[in-house]
Amino acid sequence: MTTTTTVTTPLLVLEPDAASWYATVPLLLCIPGSVVGGALCEWVGLRRLQLLLAPPLALSIAAMPLISWFPFNLNPIAFLITTRIIQGTIVALLNSVISVYPCEVSDAKYRGTLASLVDAWASLGFLLCYAVGSYLYWTTAAWVLTVATIIPSFIGLLASQESPPWLIRKGRREAAKAALLRLRGLAEAAEQELTETNKYCDNIKRSDDSWWKVVPLLRKRGYLLPMVTAVFMLMLKEVSGLSVISIYIVRIFQLARVDFDPFLCSVVVGSARLGGNFLGSALLHHLPRKVLLVGGNVLTAVATASMGVFFFLHSREYEVQQVDWIPLTALTLFMVGMAVGVGPATWLVAVEILPGPVRSLGIGVTLTGYAVTSFLVSKTFDDMQSLLGLHGLFWCYAVGCITYGVFVIVVVPETSGRSLKDIEVYWGVATLDSANHKPQEHQTLN
Repeated sequence: MTTTTTVTTPLLVLEPDAASWYATVPLLLCIPGSVVGGALCEWVGLRRLQLLLAPPLALSIAAMPLISWFPFNLNPIAFLITTRIIQGTIVALLNSVISVYPCEVSDAKYRGTLASLVDAWASLGFLLCYAVGSYLYWTTAAWVLTVATIIPSFIGLLASQESPPWLIRKGRREAAKAALLRLRGLAEAAEQELTETNKYCDNIKRSDDSWWKVVPLLRKRGYLLPMVTAVFMLMLKEVSGLSVISIYIVRIFQLARVDFDPFLCSVVVGSARLGGNFLGSALLHHLPRKVLLVGGNVLTAVATASMGVFFFLHSREYEVQQVDWIPLTALTLFMVGMAVGVGPATWLVAVEILPGPVRSLGIGVTLTGYAVTSFLVSKTFDDMQSLLGLHGLFWCYAVGCITYGVFVIVVVPETSGRSLKDIEVYWGVATLDSANHKPQEHQTLN
């Protein structure tokens, strides 16, 4: 199921424009769907929403190969695009909860590590697409990928617990206590965390308050500024070209015309990305977030600039056989920089800096900004390539990387070692103890 210039089935070939819609329509649907997902996860429950949406997602993917067996007259392109619309809608609704849920159920000292594994799961999905798509026909690959990813996730959710902070926000404190006891194992630790979370959630309204009643809070600088910061973090991350490289990686290797199998190269890069995610998970537990963000960003900037140089030489018809190792090396370096630092740390910090009362809504708005950027950057790949050339396009990605790094250094606060309450105080949200205006003893974000 690797995305290339065309997508083939036993019945049809999608032309480049249709193929680009096939690849990017889920990103388009994330634009409105992310805000709705943020509201739904606060209304329905973070764990419950995932359990409700996983089965239709699996069915929509598993149904795609049926197109080759339909005995009646059916527009196969319309059918495939329809399944992608269904998948995109579900993914859009899930985006918010997938970002928030690990932060709300994990022990504070493992929050960074667990949250970064969300990015690793995405990397595993891409790697499976590259590897399975290299050896199996796409109709078989669709079933293999469903069995290997969504079904195990659903089973894992059945054994998991609902978010304790969400239960407290809904006034279900006994259920939150029971969930914490199962999650932490020790009654004393669960009781202490329950007390701290109760204090933290005291200013958050319960379920009878509709989610849109949170919107007026955005008139306050302490709530609006962190949301704007989170939005720009994810938008600038996408301007660096991550979605384009992930979706069109086989095609990029084909355009480079190197003496390596493009499918094998995609597997190598995908493997490096997955390995980088696990390394990043370990580093998030020990290093400041901004060190990882800026360090990973340096690697991505060097990698995209190098790709620009390679394609510039290629466009000028220089002899590039002696440097045909650059695309594989550069894209591997790019994915390592993303996986170790930029990718997981960006998502984690974007959630951490959002104040509790607007976190679910805020992550939905943030993901909408991310989806708009990701869709536009991915959908216009062919147009921008024609306008700027591949060298100009990759140099634009390098500029995006540099802009992202400057933004992180100047605007984004360090969250490592600071509690969610402390971060709210940084933005000016009053969550300090009114008696002494000092932070209470609470868990940190390492």
